[in-house]
Amino acid sequence: MVQALILAMLVFMKNYQSWEILSLSTVLGIINRFDVPARQAMVYEMVEDKKDFANTLALNSTIVFPPFLLKKETEREVTVGFLEY
Repeated sequence: MVQALILAMLVFMKNYQSWEILSLSTVLGIINRFDVPARQAMVYEMVEDKKDFANTLALNSTIVFPPFLLKKETEREVTVGFLEY
């Protein structure tokens, strides 16, 4: 979380170099490489009724994929707006 905060501050203040962004993004990727599978394993053990596991895993996956979800929503709005124009 600290590296994400530093990355956001650097970009927001527009006082950064490309190697800083690349290194902080790499650190974030390495952390996510271990965090996501561990989180999914924890979710499996937390769910009491295993028939609900697919829904629980899908909900947990929204932590990782919000940019993808936002991209699809924005893409749909732009397409609909273009077609209405």
